Amino acid sequence: MRLVVKKDPVCGRQVTHEKFRVTYKRVEYFFCSMQCESTFKREPDRFAKKGELA
Repeated sequence: MRLVVKKDPVCGRQVTHEKFRVTYKRVEYFFCSMQCESTFKREPDRFAKKGELA
């Protein structure tokens, strides 16, 4: 089972779609835009903990 985060960990916006997403350390993260997804991919550890607290 994976935890699903529905808040963009980069910008903090609520995400209502699944177009932009990344699975990192068995947690699925969703993003409001390709830009936020790319930012997360460059530094996943920086944003992963932020998203898990959401």
